[in-house]
Amino acid sequence: MVLGVTAYEAYITDTVDALFRLNPKLLDKFTNELNKGLKWSGISKHGKDAREAAADFLIQKHKALDLRPVKNLFNRLTKIENVFGNAETERDMRRFIEYRHVIVHRGGKVDRKFREVTGSRQGPETYVELTTTFVAEGLELLSSFVGGLQGKLEKLGHGATETEPPQS
Repeated sequence: MVLGVTAYEAYITDTVDALFRLNPKLLDKFTNELNKGLKWSGISKHGKDAREAAADFLIQKHKALDLRPVKNLFNRLTKIENVFGNAETERDMRRFIEYRHVIVHRGGKVDRKFREVTGSRQGPETYVELTTTFVAEGLELLSSFVGGLQGKLEKLGHGATETEPPQS
């Protein structure tokens, strides 16, 4: 579960980075945020490459594990209204990510936020209960989402999206 959500997070981050690298003009859609939030210290840590600093700033601002900003980011970048497809998929992904959060950051102990996001009736401070079916279905959900998004991006770019990682 933890590795699956981490893979999703890396995919979102790398995909947004690739979109900015392939079309630097996309950064212009975020002029207001960049004017307000990007300082010289943020630029200088990137070897004074303003585009790289701007892309990194926006990626950090739109964390992959927070689905609302991700949805907004992809809407602005690609005009995909809901990158998750529908409210049910978005809710299921949020729920699965919350399980990862409670495992990684709370040692598996249930808290109020976990109960709210997941709808769990487990008592506070009890250890989260997982089934292999839940984990397998959640991983399939993430995999299906990533495959679907990649397909949409390739269709939008008419094959202009990266298929191989950049050369170092």
